[in-house]
Parts: sequence; structure tokens; C-alpha cells
Amino acid sequence: AAEEKPLAKATFAVPESWVQLKGDPGGDRRLELYADPDNSDTNAFALITPVRGDYTSLGSFGNVETVQDTVMPAAPGISYDVIRAEAVTGKYVYEYVVRVPEQPERHLTTVFMVVADCIVTFNFQAKSSDYKAVSALAKSTTDSFKTGKP
Repeated sequence: AAEEKPLAKATFAVPESWVQLKGDPGGDRRLELYADPDNSDTNAFALITPVRGDYTSLGSFGNVETVQDTVMPAAPGISYDVIRAEAVTGKYVYEYVVRVPEQPERHLTTVFMVVADCIVTFNFQAKSSDYKAVSALAKSTTDSFKTGKP
């Protein structure tokens, strides 16, 4: 049997009223997902995905522009407005708006990093129509995001 390796840790702060949602990301991945109970379109999650040992640094996935294609994959009918894409001390940070046919426009902040043989992705999202009201929360939740070795 394969040896179970402890995954990297990820934490972030959300309002006390938010609820934790269950989601099985499949495989050896771990998901921590929280949402506003009054509006589940406003939510935050951390996804931890184990990777092979030869992908142990952020740079092994490419630069901030290359990883952006993974964070914002091209697909028919889907468009993105990138507000910012920057490399910040051991992580890539993206803020963007995504338009998907038949769905409300969404405003997201995504943090992509590599910790202890894992890709750790943090995401905060809200409908664009709600974003002005939650922009300070988006910033504080994103700023609270921390990772660590298992």
C-alpha cells in the first residue's frame, strides 16, 4: 500500500456566521470550503493537492503568466478580465473577473503556491454584483491565508 503522506496545512479566517461545506475533491486532495449561509456564491476555499517530488518549487510550474493559464483556463464562451497577476514572496496572486455563459459574472482572488510537496490553492469568490459589499472581506480573508508543513 502507498504510504500516506501528511498534506501541507492551510488556514484562513472567515466570518463566524459562515458555514463549512463538505466537498470531496477526489484522489489524495483535501478541500476546506466555507460559504456565507445567506449567499453561497460568496465563499472561500483552500485546496491541497499532493504533487510528485520533482515539482517542489513554485518555479517548477512556470512563471506567474504560465500558471495563470492553469488558474484561468481557456474554454469556449468563457472570458476573463485580469485585475492583477503578481508573484509575491513564494506565491502567485491573481485577482480577476470571470464570465461564463448563463451564469452571473464572478470576481475572484486566487493564491497559488507550493508547500511540502503539495500545490496549495486558495480562492475567494463572489458575484461581481455583490463584490463591492464584500471587497474588504475578500482582502482580509485572502490576507489571513497561511500555509505550513504538515
